[in-house]
Amino acid sequence: RRTRPSYASFAPPPAEPADDAAPLYDDWIPDRQARDAAFDAMRQRKPADATAAEWAAAESFAASQRDVIERLIKAADLRSCRRPLAYDQGWSMLLPHTAACIVRADLMLWDVRLRMRRGEIDGVWPRLRAIGALGASMTDEPSMVCQLTRIVILNKALDGAEEAMALGPPPRGWDDRFDVAAMNRAIARVFAAEFTLVAETQDAFLAGRATSTELDHIGSF
Repeated sequence: RRTRPSYASFAPPPAEPADDAAPLYDDWIPDRQARDAAFDAMRQRKPADATAAEWAAAESFAASQRDVIERLIKAADLRSCRRPLAYDQGWSMLLPHTAACIVRADLMLWDVRLRMRRGEIDGVWPRLRAIGALGASMTDEPSMVCQLTRIVILNKALDGAEEAMALGPPPRGWDDRFDVAAMNRAIARVFAAEFTLVAETQDAFLAGRATSTELDHIGSF
């Protein structure tokens, strides 16, 4: 009889510390109350719909986050990202980085738009590459939530690239973090991981180790 792998066995292997982008990405989990309310409101807007006050709020917020932006650009050159996720907790594993990464991607995208609004092409493509790398940082995480977040972030990079092309063609290599083959492998792997997680939960129900009221609190059984 073949032994079924555990969900924890899908955890990615450790990364070499010198090539691990996680410390650069995850030392800034944004506090919602600390963000400028106007910038928070305009994150979902299209540039053409933003008011002058919202552009000013975006400018102010981006200026206050220059160190974050520089770290994201630096992180794009690192090829691994191993966040300390508790895979052994199963359904109870927390994923605080997913929402934070979407906010970071929005910060970078609006910084790109601010530069284009000023007619400054310098710095636009490194920022778009950094958004792509931010999405790619979740490629090896065997969670459907992480993979869907990755797709959302990569779409933001592509939206920004489409807008930036109005100022000229992109430089060679700006999209080197858009590895389609790796993304497809990640989706296949995450389906296997999620099926395993469901099977572990089903086994727990059948064995009487879990009830429906405990589903929000269960980990590995």
